[in-house]
Amino acid sequence: MEIIEIKQIKKDLYRLQITDQFIEVPSDVLIKYNLLVRKKIEDNLLVKIKKESEYYKQLDVVLKYITKKLRSEGEVQDFLVENNFFDKKIMRYLKEKKYLDDQKYADAFVHDSVYLRNHGVNKIKYELNKRKVSDEIIEKALLKIEDSIFLENLQKIIIKKIKQNKKNSKKILLENILVNCQQFGYERDDIIEIFNQNYVEDQEIIINAKKQLEKRVKNKKNLKKELEVKLLAKGFNIDEIKKVI
Repeated sequence: MEIIEIKQIKKDLYRLQITDQFIEVPSDVLIKYNLLVRKKIEDNLLVKIKKESEYYKQLDVVLKYITKKLRSEGEVQDFLVENNFFDKKIMRYLKEKKYLDDQKYADAFVHDSVYLRNHGVNKIKYELNKRKVSDEIIEKALLKIEDSIFLENLQKIIIKKIKQNKKNSKKILLENILVNCQQFGYERDDIIEIFNQNYVEDQEIIINAKKQLEKRVKNKKNLKKELEVKLLAKGFNIDEIKKVI
């Protein structure tokens, strides 16, 4: 067989016509085997050229994948499997060139989760485990963040939700905050403690509800009954309601 034509089709990719067939070859392979027009190609050499060309094409796809954003080793492994890339040389190359470093990945992930997303420890561990980062690496990354930072973030979330609350009782509000903050990865005991430290008593909400209803209901008897029904449905205690109305 003989190389009939070499044509550049992309920056680092060439199409070769070898007798009656066409193959695409990266520039690295072209240079390595000194591929020139009229060069004779034996069958065993053609097999090598095809195999290495496929390797470089796969490597190029993987490099584009990991340069979009930092990836864990587990994510890259999954990407290789999903795309049927089974050449072990790709992973070796990425590690040798320091493209993959799970500790560096975990450190960056924890930092962004804490300071940009306000996530708690449990959420961070869950997300990193999903990306197949080892528990040991996760713990090392978490140790770089003071416990007080997590509690400060939790307090900010809870205070914001308390301030936004215009209608729910303490009980219902706490239930909602527990669900939300546990989804964010915070511990139940920490949530309850910080909530109790910052909660404004129910009376203020009851008074506001009364004022709103007064605008709509002229008959005081109906007002009282409607207010009781409405506040009971929201989880307020009847004794607390009667104190205020």
